[in-house]
Amino acid sequence: MKKLTAGAESEGHKLPCLFRESSAMGVLQLLEDAVNAGGKLVLGDLNRQGAVIQPHLIDRCPTNCDLFIHESFGPVLTVTRVNEGIQAMIDLVNSSEYTLTNSVYGSNIEDCMTVAKGMRSGSAHINGPSVSVETNRPAGGLGGPSGYGRFGGQEGINGYTDLRIITINKNKVFVPLVHSH
Repeated sequence: MKKLTAGAESEGHKLPCLFRESSAMGVLQLLEDAVNAGGKLVLGDLNRQGAVIQPHLIDRCPTNCDLFIHESFGPVLTVTRVNEGIQAMIDLVNSSEYTLTNSVYGSNIEDCMTVAKGMRSGSAHINGPSVSVETNRPAGGLGGPSGYGRFGGQEGINGYTDLRIITINKNKVFVPLVHSH
């Protein structure tokens, strides 16, 4: 993450600035709330330059802070540790109202698969980021603020399409069509 920087792409930065200055201020408020609640700031300096905010990493993100509960839409990675077992981890993930995508990391692929199957999300990624979707496959969540509808593939087209029937009668005279077997 240290190699990633935000700013103008023309200046060699990999991450863009946020939409507006108020967006960056909102992300910083979420970060400050997490640190004040006991999260450990591993990377980042809780500063911004206009709408530019550099990547931040919060370890041991508390489950009762706004950063854990809400999407930041900023260059932020949070780590929340669960020591009570796999089911406790699944329950924690499923307590979120966001269902679009999740990632799980671990060395035991069977355990990761158990978690991935148990998470309530439209897509689950094992040992990889949650941004990897295939454009020819449908993607989307399972409800909640960021999880309605589908995009990608035929399912995505269907999700943004209303099926309608339109008929045109060129003549003023109606002639019934008779079909016999």
